[in-house]
Amino acid sequence: MADLFWIKDGGPSDWHHGPRHRVAMDRLVDALVPFEKRYFDAPPTFNLAQGPATRDAPFRYVIVRVPDEEVNTTFPDEGYYHVRELEPEEARRLLRLPEK
Repeated sequence: MADLFWIKDGGPSDWHHGPRHRVAMDRLVDALVPFEKRYFDAPPTFNLAQGPATRDAPFRYVIVRVPDEEVNTTFPDEGYYHVRELEPEEARRLLRLPEK
């Protein structure tokens, strides 16, 4: 299982990321293989110049946290992957995740 979550523009705050979804790795690989993924060894941040993420800001980025036991050819290292060109709502639809 891997963790899938969304984050906002801006620095860490109480509202920087949304709830985590535990998703089976085979489902993630099947759904996300066509998308480019960018690796980070720690949770990424985007557009820090905006200051801390705010409560009302929209979630913009899809992040996958891959634990060591789930490493594979699509996600070759333990850590965090930004799934580029994929927005949270599209990821929710692709993976049939419930609204939270």
